[in-house]
This record gives sequence, structure tokens and C-alpha cells, in this order.
Amino acid sequence: MVICGTNIWFADEAVPPVIGDSVRLCATVPTGKEAAAIFDALSAGGVVTLPPTETFYSVFHASAADKFGVNWNVVAEEAPQR
Repeated sequence: MVICGTNIWFADEAVPPVIGDSVRLCATVPTGKEAAAIFDALSAGGVVTLPPTETFYSVFHASAADKFGVNWNVVAEEAPQR
């Protein structure tokens, strides 16, 4: 789904569910800079579950539960320079 020009993915978690936490939303954006801005906004008042990290597929991948308890992944489509 695209919301305000940002791709939002829906995914389930491979852990035993607790009421309300079995869905994780994934926002993908073109650049690491955009990903960092979205992650900062989503994690404000929430809990960081995966600090921002560079992976083999992205310059930015991070996870957080926002202040409402919604789980998010934020991923940049920008590949690392290798």
C-alpha cells in the first residue's frame, strides 16, 4: 500500500502473538536520509527494537514500536556502497 508516497508493507511476526502485536508495518523509502527521518518520528515516545543498521541490501534498516504500540520496520531502498 502507498501512503503519502511511501510504500507500506504488512507482515506477520514469527513469534507467539500477544494481543495487538502480531502485525508489523514496513515503510520503505528511496534513501537512508528519508528512512532516518521516518524512523525518528515513529520511535519518538516508543521503543526501539532494532537500532538503525546497514545491511547487505540497505543503507538503513531499523525497527521500533511506536508510542501507540504499533510495530514498524523502516527500510531504505538505497543499497550500500561496496
